[in-house]
Amino acid sequence: MLTRLQDGFQQRKGDWGPRSVFGRLYEWLAHETSDPAYDPLRDIIRKHVIETMPVGPGDQIFGREVTIRRLHSVRSASLETGAHPKRLRKLLHAAGHIPAEVLALSDERIVFDADEAHGFLDRITEAMSLNEAREYLNIPRPQERHLFEAGHIRPFVMGGTEVLKDHAFAKRDLDAFLDRLLIDASELAPGDDGFLPISAAAQRATCSAMKVVELLLRRRLTRVRYRPDVAGYLSVMVDPDEVKDLLYERTEGTLSLREVEQMLRSSTRVVAALIELGHLGASVVVHPVSRLKQRVVSEQELDRFTKRFVNLHSLAKESGVHFRKLANILDDRGIEPAFDPEAVHATFYERLVVADGVSRLDG
Repeated sequence: MLTRLQDGFQQRKGDWGPRSVFGRLYEWLAHETSDPAYDPLRDIIRKHVIETMPVGPGDQIFGREVTIRRLHSVRSASLETGAHPKRLRKLLHAAGHIPAEVLALSDERIVFDADEAHGFLDRITEAMSLNEAREYLNIPRPQERHLFEAGHIRPFVMGGTEVLKDHAFAKRDLDAFLDRLLIDASELAPGDDGFLPISAAAQRATCSAMKVVELLLRRRLTRVRYRPDVAGYLSVMVDPDEVKDLLYERTEGTLSLREVEQMLRSSTRVVAALIELGHLGASVVVHPVSRLKQRVVSEQELDRFTKRFVNLHSLAKESGVHFRKLANILDDRGIEPAFDPEAVHATFYERLVVADGVSRLDG
């Protein structure tokens, strides 16, 4: 019976459609009779209105204020969120809260479950497009597109349809993404050298910026800083060497060329020359991320090399003699370098050849 009474009811806040049967009944029960005998009917109608019509806090039914909202209309949601009703109905449809067949109805007649859409409507108040999200997070082009495609920033409503062109991102979700990037970060200090923004670190490590972001989100990086004078995404600073070490998959028992440099106390130029000239054996592996080729040296090969050869500076440190004086002594005794110093950009000797001469040095 009440469903039939509802026919003709005008779903506008404060307009009870007095020409409808429902409207005339409501007016009579609300204003023309106060007989308590009708209170049970008033309670039934009040409950039915709350459950089937877009009324909520601020509305009154039979003089009693509504304390909970069951249904929203596009109009009531627009008034509550401040969103334009035209865009709001598109967003609601794209999110599945209203079906396509009701889109032709007026704003006050399109209704949806208020409880199910509660979190969605909260995000509506802070919705922004991908371009707006890029500006908000201070992301350089085109990394906002890469972050979206990689799923690192996610819209709460997907666009790209006939109904809704732009994706909709919520400010709170973007803030949460930035918080996750910075969770292990400390402020960049004057003595912190080698730290770079995400994109620059990625170039140095020969990988994509998204791989660096992935390492940050998985909390694999231990050396993370932020610049307090820079906003958002560009404030995040990482160590490219740490990125490189994590991304380069290494066969057990092998060393990266950087590690070889450190163990030989030498430079990139020297290690490269030793390998190119065949003095130090190396093999080639494929970078698992960039698919570029990377040279590595086995621990066994480096052990062989260091047992047979030693550079001048390391020999001077071992013997306690200044390297220039040591070079002159070895030269006077006719002990020549193992390799052409100009070719390898350093001076190496065979340990067996110099062992006797070094042992008899008087300092």
